[in-house]
Amino acid sequence: MGLRIFNQHSAEISTAIMFYNPDTCGGEGQDFEMMGWWNIAPGGSALVYANDVDFNRNWFAFAVARDGRRWTGPWRHSLPSTSFAMRCWGLGSTSDTVTGEFFKFDVGDNEDYNLRLTT
Repeated sequence: MGLRIFNQHSAEISTAIMFYNPDTCGGEGQDFEMMGWWNIAPGGSALVYANDVDFNRNWFAFAVARDGRRWTGPWRHSLPSTSFAMRCWGLGSTSDTVTGEFFKFDVGDNEDYNLRLTT
């Protein structure tokens, strides 16, 4: 099942994720892979990672709602303003970016995990 994000907020949210992946993003990519921009309606959910998540205990997410509510943390990085399948931390740039401020969450030793974003 993988990682699923649930929107338990009253407005649509857009979200991005980040996780440790030195095989794909080693070296200049600083070992972290990012994916993003799933739009999730209130009460809805999105499968944002379709494989087992237990290869990393700590995952990161950033989300912003249409009403201005934000779920953030201390890890800041520029992200494309449109959907992207894979991007390594510190690599690549586009002229049309937004700043994501990722927060960390612990999936434990679970193969599947549900992250619930609430008001």
